[in-house]
Amino acid sequence: MKAIIIGGVAAGMSAASKLKRTTPSAQIHVYERGSFLSYGACGIPYYVGGVNDDPSLLIARSREDFEKQGIRTFLRHEVISLDTSRRVVLIKDLDQGQVFEDSYDKLMIAVGCDSVMLPIPGADLPGVFYLKSMEDGLLLEKILNLPNVRSAVIVGGGYIGVEMAEALLERKLSVTLIEAADRLLTPFEPAFSGLSAQELAREGVQLRLGEKVSAIEARGNERVVHTGSA
Repeated sequence: MKAIIIGGVAAGMSAASKLKRTTPSAQIHVYERGSFLSYGACGIPYYVGGVNDDPSLLIARSREDFEKQGIRTFLRHEVISLDTSRRVVLIKDLDQGQVFEDSYDKLMIAVGCDSVMLPIPGADLPGVFYLKSMEDGLLLEKILNLPNVRSAVIVGGGYIGVEMAEALLERKLSVTLIEAADRLLTPFEPAFSGLSAQELAREGVQLRLGEKVSAIEARGNERVVHTGSA
């Protein structure tokens, strides 16, 4: 039996390891469009904030560990289409530019989701960052070490937004957090959201709840975020 897994971070590599344990004879190919396998994305804000200064600590198991287990991994390989009738996927090697097919008996799609790019003017300006992957975290950490980076605006008051507010406070930045809902961390009960808001405000975060970002404007080296009522 041959299995292809699309996506090589937490879910994909956990599934690959489980399949290899339960079916040792299985042939497993994992295709990951990024440069890293099996990392804990939840720890990225703490690397960005300098709480952890070694990104390798975010990686649960190395590529060599999986290869020794008999799991073939392909980094910087993006699956660009699949044909379920033929049971094949079409893959692009992002470094070499080559495109090729691979066949499967079983297929798992474990790519997660992309960060939402706001459908507003300026969402793609330089200086506007999205945090999802290890690569995103490595880039943002370098940006924060540049001179004259003094303030930041975070759009979104969910898990990552709140964690990033804490991380940027560690970097001694002036932090504003904008959330369209009337409270933070909406999956939790309002009382918990209130406690979180109080703590962030006490630490110096400027909270702007019930506001929706309408545009991002470039003014020289700065970016200005425009909002309105949600």
